Amino acid sequence: MTLRRFVRITGVLALAALVTGVGSGCGGKSSSTLTVGNIVPLTGDLAPFGPPGAKAARLAVEQANAALARGHRRTRSPSRSR
Repeated sequence: MTLRRFVRITGVLALAALVTGVGSGCGGKSSSTLTVGNIVPLTGDLAPFGPPGAKAARLAVEQANAALARGHRRTRSPSRSR
């Protein structure tokens, strides 16, 4: 298999996964709440970067809620899990 063919097949599979993911989110029950989540390291070598990342996500939610105070869509932070 040539590199060009491998890249083409990989691109088609990635596009198919993207279309499937987007399509599965369409329709169905509508919600007026947008859930914001993030992935931050809490252990290991990168653990010092975890709490500031979680704090940044909470700040983003607070700022979005303040900006949308007159709107109907609210955001919420995901529950904390360790």
